[in-house]
Amino acid sequence: MTLKHTLLTLASSPYLERALAPFAPRAVILMYHRVLPNDTPPPDALDRGLGVTQERFEQHLSLIAARHRFLALDDLPRHLQSKEPMGVVITFDDGYRDTLELALPVLEKYRAPATVFVSTRYPDGDCRVWWLELVELLRELPRLQFRWQDRDLAFELRNEAERREAFTVLRDLMLGGLSPEQQEKLMDMLRQGRPPRRYDELFMTWEMLRELAGHPGIAIGAHTMGHVNLAALDPDRARDEIMGARERLEQMLQCQIRHMAYPYGSAREAGPREYALARDFATAVTTRSGVVRANAPLHALARLGASQKDDAARLAFKLGGLFPILAGLRRRMAK
Repeated sequence: MTLKHTLLTLASSPYLERALAPFAPRAVILMYHRVLPNDTPPPDALDRGLGVTQERFEQHLSLIAARHRFLALDDLPRHLQSKEPMGVVITFDDGYRDTLELALPVLEKYRAPATVFVSTRYPDGDCRVWWLELVELLRELPRLQFRWQDRDLAFELRNEAERREAFTVLRDLMLGGLSPEQQEKLMDMLRQGRPPRRYDELFMTWEMLRELAGHPGIAIGAHTMGHVNLAALDPDRARDEIMGARERLEQMLQCQIRHMAYPYGSAREAGPREYALARDFATAVTTRSGVVRANAPLHALARLGASQKDDAARLAFKLGGLFPILAGLRRRMAK
C-alpha cells in the first residue's frame, strides 16, 4: 500500500468523518458525464476523465448510501437552510445515451435521484462534438501544422506526451473566447479536408430522453442549445442559448426545467454575467471544483468531478469533512 493510499484511507475513515462532521459542507454535487461498460479499456493520456465504468459508478453509489444521504437538486435550496446532514447530489452532463442504458439501473437500485443536463443540439440531430473529434484527429495524424490568427502552430504527434500537449494547447484555443462559428473554422483547419465527424450513437434521442424523464427521481436540466462557451457570446445570444434550451426541452419532454449547467463551466466560461442570465432557474451549476456551503450562491454552485480514479477511499475522502479544509489550504498556498 502506497503512502498516498494510506493517507486517503485514514482521511476517509468513518471515525475521522464523524469527528469532522461540524466542518462538513451542507452538500456535495458530484459531476458525471458517461457511465461505460465494465470492459472499457483504461483511459490513456488523452482521456479527459469523463467516464466511469458501471462497476465504479455502483461503488460510488454504494458508498454514498452507506455513509451519507442522496439529495435531489430540487431539494437543495431548502436543504441548505436546514440542519439536516450533508446531502450528495448526482448530476450528469450533456445527455449521453449510457446515462439511460447503464447509469439508470444503478440509480434505481440505490434509489438515488439525479439531474441530467442536456444540450438540445444532440437530440435535435447535430451530434458534432469538437473535443471528441480533436482526440481522434490527434491519435490519427503524425503531425499537425497550420496558421491561426497570425500564429504559426506545429505539433509533432509521435507519442502520448506530444499528443497530450497538443490537445491542451488546442483545447485552450477552442475555449479562448472563440464563437461557435470560429470554433468550427478552427476544426475545419485541423480536419485537413476531412468531413466533420458525428457521434449520433453516443447521445440520447428525444424518445430516449422522454423515457428517462419518466422515471421517478430523474430530473432533466438545461445545458444550452449548442453546448457553447457562453462567455464568448454577446448577452442577447447567450440568453437565447440558455432560454432556448429550456423552451425546447419543455416543449419536447412536457416537463418543467428548473435547473441548468454552464457548458465547460470554469471561471473563464461562466462568471457574474452568466449567473445573472441564469437567474430564472432554481439553481445553476458550474464545473469549478468545490463543495456547497449554507451560503452558496444558487446560480454559481460548485461541483466535484467523479472519475474512474475515484476508488472507495478516494471518493470517501472527497465527501469527508477534511477534503474542503485541505482543498482550501491548497488554494491559499498556490496564491
